[in-house]
Amino acid sequence: MKLSSCDAIGLDLDHTLARYNIRECYRVVYKGMAEHLVKEKGYEDSILEMDDKDIDFILRGIFMDIEHGDFIKVDHKGVIVKASHGTRMLSTEEIQSKYKDSVWKHWQSLRDNVAQDQGGSNYRLFDNNFDAVGVLIAAKLVDILDKRCDSPPNYAPIIHDLISCFGVLYRPDNFQCKRGNWFPNVINNPERFIEQCSNEVKQWLLDIRESGKIVFLLTTSHYDYANLVASTALNDTNWTKYFDFVICNAQKAGYFGPGFFTKDNPNAFYAIDFESQKEDLDKPVVMDTDSRTVYSRGHFTELNEFLVRALGKPHPKVVYIGDSLRADIFPVRSRTQWETVYLCEELAAECGKSDYIDEICSNLWGSYFTETLDKDNGDNKRVVPNTEAIGVTTLWSLIISKYATAVIPSLDYLAQDFAADPDINLESFKKLAPTQWLG
Repeated sequence: MKLSSCDAIGLDLDHTLARYNIRECYRVVYKGMAEHLVKEKGYEDSILEMDDKDIDFILRGIFMDIEHGDFIKVDHKGVIVKASHGTRMLSTEEIQSKYKDSVWKHWQSLRDNVAQDQGGSNYRLFDNNFDAVGVLIAAKLVDILDKRCDSPPNYAPIIHDLISCFGVLYRPDNFQCKRGNWFPNVINNPERFIEQCSNEVKQWLLDIRESGKIVFLLTTSHYDYANLVASTALNDTNWTKYFDFVICNAQKAGYFGPGFFTKDNPNAFYAIDFESQKEDLDKPVVMDTDSRTVYSRGHFTELNEFLVRALGKPHPKVVYIGDSLRADIFPVRSRTQWETVYLCEELAAECGKSDYIDEICSNLWGSYFTETLDKDNGDNKRVVPNTEAIGVTTLWSLIISKYATAVIPSLDYLAQDFAADPDINLESFKKLAPTQWLG
């Protein structure tokens, strides 16, 4: 599919249009979570410190197996290729003794429905940069519980405590109240956390609109936070000029499934009261970009019907770009006819082209995309990120291959290539080996 043949292009906001300083984000998120756990949940204050070794434990796409208190990395056939109990890495023999044939029993249900609700009581997935620090926190909590108990403890309360932490950090109401550790820090110094888009990306957005295509922003963030993030990233208080319309509080991944909001108006869009920066739930509205450009909530069905009307085509070609396999790529590709572009910063980081290599990559866990098995002693070694090397691809590589039309390290790659060739084919970005991006 050529980008020039698309009728509409949608973008996620956080970690897609707006890129974050991962280093600063991890520090603030960890501090907020650790302090909440000590003060409100009674955990030992040893958890308050985070050093460089701790950072190396963080990798997106790691699962917590709640039954065992283990953290695991699996390949495309569900085989556990690396695992730890708490923060202690397990040997191949230990993995084999715990898991029959070294296969993780939950891998197929996850493969077939990445968007399901975090595995319920069986496992917890850490799949985005907002919750990636949780894998380190959870592992340290396993260590603490093991020290408290003579027999294997129940690790399920850890998940409830993590949810409590994320609620304190990211609950939308906390933005205007300036509660928690995340929102007050971002409000006080947004440039510390949010990076500015390049001029190439901003021009690309304007050029796409100028060519007659619809460009829209679809984000789970509420308007007040989205307004701060987008105005900082685009360095423009009039940032909505880059889009035909903006939809906030979309609550992905459910946005692309059955309606789920209010009983009377399950799929309703709502207007934004710009003075209070809140949605007006008393007044559901119909999408009409002649009267307004910013909306809240809604649903894919109504959004797609609007695109059909606006473009005058029964089956418009739409591409959506996002950074989450669970909330963006899988639900869009599996439930709609839209194409998807997965923005995956690991592609650049694993070949040394990122300012946040230490935060995004992990010597302990190896590559996000591949794993080279050490059959001799199970030692954990840094994996050379090359899917053509002897080894196996991870479960995430399998899911990316199946559900992403294209994969990019950042929007700059699309913007630069589109400027050079407006007829660029999206399939040309289907490169899962980070070494293929070195040029």
